[in-house]
Parts: sequence; structure tokens; C-alpha cells
Amino acid sequence: MLVHLNLPGWRLATLRRTMGLMIIAFWLGVMLLVTQPASTGLAQGTSTTICLEPSSPLIDDVGDTVTVEVRIKDVTDLYGIDVRLSFDSTLLEVQDADGDPANGVQIQGGSFPAPNFRVKNEADNGAGTVWYAVSQMSPTEPISGTGVVASVTFQGLTAGISPVEFTYQKMVKRNGDPIPATTEDGEIEIGAAGPTAIALSSFTASSGVSLAWPWLVGAATLVGGVLWVRRPSNRQRTPTSE
Repeated sequence: MLVHLNLPGWRLATLRRTMGLMIIAFWLGVMLLVTQPASTGLAQGTSTTICLEPSSPLIDDVGDTVTVEVRIKDVTDLYGIDVRLSFDSTLLEVQDADGDPANGVQIQGGSFPAPNFRVKNEADNGAGTVWYAVSQMSPTEPISGTGVVASVTFQGLTAGISPVEFTYQKMVKRNGDPIPATTEDGEIEIGAAGPTAIALSSFTASSGVSLAWPWLVGAATLVGGVLWVRRPSNRQRTPTSE
């Protein structure tokens, strides 16, 4: 719908200049998110933290999945964020959040900040990277406190331990001023697929080997003379925050 404004020439020119400045300010804010020098690791003199929760989850078997949240803690006046992760693509694969192959692999956006304008949402399973950048837009007010930026669901491909690290982070206020923060990396352990077979015939009375191992309780099944054992992890499972 077209709206015709019957304004004097000088007022119309002022309105055009104001709208032009608003558009320029918006795009400058977007550029601040994607063009500023990378910021990783420790930022001095700040209590704001970007972290992964859970930070060290366990995927029991190859083929299983786990969801990790990217969280911001104790931030003030947040308006936009650009965050990037790396992981071992031989061990993990990001699952597409929307199930639409036409727009590539994406992660699940959160509400902190509100994704009024999406700059980037992309996971590259070949390179082992995740890139998520969003900004709020007027009239949405800046937010403070703690919340979930996004969630990433990983599938285990091969047994092993993959680091999940922040390679870049940039947070800005409404006026484009940067918000310093520390980052806390994590890792994901993928267990071996299926149980391990131990032939009982390999144990004899003369071998002096006892099968009364406490950790086998509830973790072993005897089938056809073969003891199938699910080996326990040497790490504790980290519960997912609600």
C-alpha cells in the first residue's frame, strides 16, 4: 500500500535524511558484528561469559546425538551477537535444525538476543564450523542477564573426543559499542558403537582370572558362550540444563 505524504519540501527532505541515517546506522551495526577483529579467550575486567552447556557431554554410542546450548551469562545491554565454533568433523556432525536441505545446515536459534534480524546461521560439517550471528531491531529493547543464544545438536560419527571451541565472538550494544566477555570451550566424548565381546573359553581355572568384576553388573550379557560387555566411560555424564 502506498501512502502519499503532503508535506512541505523542506520537511520531506528532512524526513528522507532521517530515514537514510537510520538505515545507515542499522547496517553499520550489522557490519560491526561480522567485520570486527576476532575476540576469543579472556577479556580483562568483565564478568560476562559465553559458554557451552553441558560443557563435556557424553554420546553413548556412534549414531546417537546430544544437544549443546550456547549460553551468555551476566551480560548488560546486549543487542547483537556473532559467535563461531569449531569441532572435529571426523568425529561429529551437526544435525540440521529445520530439516530443509535447500538452505543448508542450520542450528536452532535461541531468544537471547531476540533474532529479529539474522545475519548468519550456518554449520559446515565438512570444515567443522558453526557460524551464528543475529541482531535485535527497534523497537526491541536491549536485554541483560543470562540466556540461550542458540542450540547445536551433534551426532557422533566415530568413537573419540572432539573439542568444541569458540573461534570468534563479538557482542554489541544498541549503539554498536562492543561488550567484552570471556569464552569457555568444551568437548564431546563419543563412545564406541556397541558392546565388546569376550570369549569365556579364553579364561581357564589355571589362568587365575576372575570374572567377578564389579563394573560388569548390569553391563554384561552372556550369549552363546560369549560375554558381551559394554565398556564404561572414564568420564561422568553431564546432565543437560533445562
